Amino acid sequence: MEPRRVPTVAYVLVTAILLGAGGYWWHRGAPAPVPSAAHLPAPSTPPMTPEMRDALQTLPEVLAEGQAGEVAGVLDPMLVDGEGQPDERMAELPQGAYELRLACVAPGGRLRLTLRSQTGEAPSDEVLQCSSDLGWQRRTLIIPHDLGLATVVTLVENADSAVVAWRIIPHQPPGPAEEWDDQVLALLPDRMGLRSTGFELVSGQSRRHRFDLPEGAYSLRMACAGDTVVRVSVTGQGGQAVDMFCDADSTYLMDLMGGKVGGTFAFEALGGSGSAYVRAIVVDRIPLY
Repeated sequence: MEPRRVPTVAYVLVTAILLGAGGYWWHRGAPAPVPSAAHLPAPSTPPMTPEMRDALQTLPEVLAEGQAGEVAGVLDPMLVDGEGQPDERMAELPQGAYELRLACVAPGGRLRLTLRSQTGEAPSDEVLQCSSDLGWQRRTLIIPHDLGLATVVTLVENADSAVVAWRIIPHQPPGPAEEWDDQVLALLPDRMGLRSTGFELVSGQSRRHRFDLPEGAYSLRMACAGDTVVRVSVTGQGGQAVDMFCDADSTYLMDLMGGKVGGTFAFEALGGSGSAYVRAIVVDRIPLY
């Protein structure tokens, strides 16, 4: 008997089914196509330089150097989008003198920090030029009346992004009031032939002092100890002014011109309370950089 032959049409049909099934499963297991660069989604965070990445890790310890006591307000290092909304946070700030530590790390740009009361007053508006350094700058912050719950507004200007941080620290007196004059005298001792002055100053009051000197260029070294901040300004010499922390651990320097047009300084104790002992001494000209 001759073998039974399967029709050719059946072979064709079975082959087509198998090929179709194999193609379906290959298509499901194949990797998805990679989109071109033009279709990739934009990054969700602002760009960061290596210095900015380091700042996020390093700045907390840097800002805490030499800190005594508790902080009244703090912004831990964070990446701020220069195109985004300002950062706003609350801080309870009773009347008194404070130290404001500001840090901003970014290529160019600047940091603006504004303190705003609930009534809309702005007793402080500080601007700090950003840099690649991991340090911080110290500024005085005087609260002349009780702000209560204040709003601290942080804004980055002229930069795509920046790593910023700040701390508000209540000013700590250097010791008992009866020791303030001795502490300042130890910083600026009397020297033969040099002009000097020393006096107590109460917050809200001011005092003028004139150094009668021959014409020429001099420098004035100053220091104070107390529980307030003293602003020193000089008349007739380009509007110089400096705010001194009365912590008895550092001296401040200003240019001084002798003769008829120079030599008069105004010392003003800022804030609504507190006092300080102030001392100033004339020395040979020291360049200010």
